[in-house]
Amino acid sequence: MAEENQAGSVFRVRTILHLPQYLSYMLTGVLCSEHTSIGCHTAIWDFDNMMYHHWVKDEELPFPDPVPVTTLFNCTMKGKSFYTGTGLHDSSSSLAPYFKVTAGNFILMSTGTWCISMNPFNNELLTGEQLSRDCLCYMSVNREPVKSSRFFLGQMHDTAVRNMSSYFKIHENSFMLVKPDAKLMNKLMNKFMKEKVFAELDENIIHFNENPDLFVFDNFIEAYHLLMVELSDIAVSSVNLIVPDNDQVENIFITGGFSKNLLFLSL
Repeated sequence: MAEENQAGSVFRVRTILHLPQYLSYMLTGVLCSEHTSIGCHTAIWDFDNMMYHHWVKDEELPFPDPVPVTTLFNCTMKGKSFYTGTGLHDSSSSLAPYFKVTAGNFILMSTGTWCISMNPFNNELLTGEQLSRDCLCYMSVNREPVKSSRFFLGQMHDTAVRNMSSYFKIHENSFMLVKPDAKLMNKLMNKFMKEKVFAELDENIIHFNENPDLFVFDNFIEAYHLLMVELSDIAVSSVNLIVPDNDQVENIFITGGFSKNLLFLSL
C-alpha cells in the first residue's frame, strides 16, 4: 500500500502486507499481520524474542503488528454481516488440521511442484548445512517454529515424464496408469546401484539430468519406475534433514499431488 507524495511522481510505502492479509484487508479494512505468513519469510522474525528483528525497525519497514490467527473481524457487505479471519500462509496452515486430530509427533509432506516436508516437533536451530540445502523455519498456527525442507519434486517429475513420453512415443499422462512392480523395482535398483540416470545427490546438491540416456530402458514402465526410485531417494534425504537426533516422529502424512501416486507412496 502506498501514498503519492506532493510531487505526484514518487510513492512512499505506508504498509507492507503479506498476500493473505491483503485479501483480508480488502474485506475488513483492517491492517494486520499474523505468524504463519511471517513464518514464510522468517528472515524478518526473531524466534528467540518472538518479535520482528531489530533491523526491521532500524530500516523503518512498516509491517503491522501480528495478531493471533484466531482473530476475527466483523464485516458488513451489501447489508449482510459476516466474520472474516486474518488469512493464513498456505504451507503453515496446512498443519492446522493435524494439530486438532492427531496424537503424537508427525511430519507433513506436502507434494506438488515443490515437495515441502514440515516437522513442527523439531526445535533445533537451523544448521549451515540445512540452510545450504534449502531448509527453513515456518511458524505454526501455535506460534512455534516448524523445521522445513523442500525440493523441486513436481518440476523434476514433469520434466522427466515429458522427455520419456516423447522418447517412447506415448501420451504424457500414461504414467498415471503405471502400477508398482516390486520385482521390477528391485531389478532396476540393483542394475543402477552405482549410477543415477535422472537425479542424484552429490555433496548435498541435487543434480537433475534434463536429457538422460533413455536407451538404457526397454520401455516407459522401466524408465518411470527408476525415475520414482531416484526421486524418492531424494525425498527421504529431504525428510531426514528435519529429523532431530532425538527422533520421536510417529507418522508421516503425505498430501498433494503425489499422495495419489502409488509408486511414490510404496517407495
